[in-house]
Amino acid sequence: MVLKPQYSNPVSNVQVIQYKIDLVVKFLDRLVPGKPGGGLRGEITRWSRASIRRFMLMVKNSSCEWVGLITLTYPREYTADGTVVKKQLNSFLQYLRRLNLSYCWVLEFQKRGAPHFHILVSGFVPKDEVATRWFNIVGSGDVKHLCAGTRVEGVNGDKNRLLRYLFSYLKKADQKKVPDEYKEVGRFWGSTRKLLREVGKIVVRCKEFEARKVLRIVRKYYERKIKSWGFTWKWARQRGFIGWECAAVWDRLLSEQNQIFKGVRQCFQC
Repeated sequence: MVLKPQYSNPVSNVQVIQYKIDLVVKFLDRLVPGKPGGGLRGEITRWSRASIRRFMLMVKNSSCEWVGLITLTYPREYTADGTVVKKQLNSFLQYLRRLNLSYCWVLEFQKRGAPHFHILVSGFVPKDEVATRWFNIVGSGDVKHLCAGTRVEGVNGDKNRLLRYLFSYLKKADQKKVPDEYKEVGRFWGSTRKLLREVGKIVVRCKEFEARKVLRIVRKYYERKIKSWGFTWKWARQRGFIGWECAAVWDRLLSEQNQIFKGVRQCFQC
């Protein structure tokens, strides 16, 4: 007689963080086999997908509304020292801070190897003033760079345009790779402090099967959503996931009285 192994339904700590638009779900007790955490961080050679996801989460769920997009480029002669580039960027960001503007910047590289920055801002910034300040910060001396080295665009509250801008970073892998001659690249993006605000956060200790049953509704909703955007997605079951634009469906689940949700509804409360 062969005994069948009993189904294991361990108790699990499940964390659900709700933001303005998106939802972050983590199974805190589950580790990915063969991928221990910790260790020393190696030299940065490209902008990782995990960092891109954190950048997108910040931009979409920030406490401010993005009004403009600033692009800063370098002249024909440019430095390949990342520490110098970041000091020059910080000088420009100091100008934005004096204007009491919130910002979120990202670093990319042109085909010629020169760094350039895209900066989302929460208010209007004059194009001429941006061009003059950046021209003086980098010490360009090139009149052509003064005229064409910067760009200021209006977002105009166009949510779909902003989303297209964000998802385009997933496709431009060549602009995320650090050129061989470029040293000390550092961070690929940054923002004003405390821009990302949680609407609700829960850490629930419950049966893992029950948690998965409830979160399956969110996951299936997200799979259909991301398929409509032209992407494919597969959940790594040991870990959690980011449900883009799933905050609204989570709100509905919290308020529903159906039988599927009733068993653990009292656990998931903000």
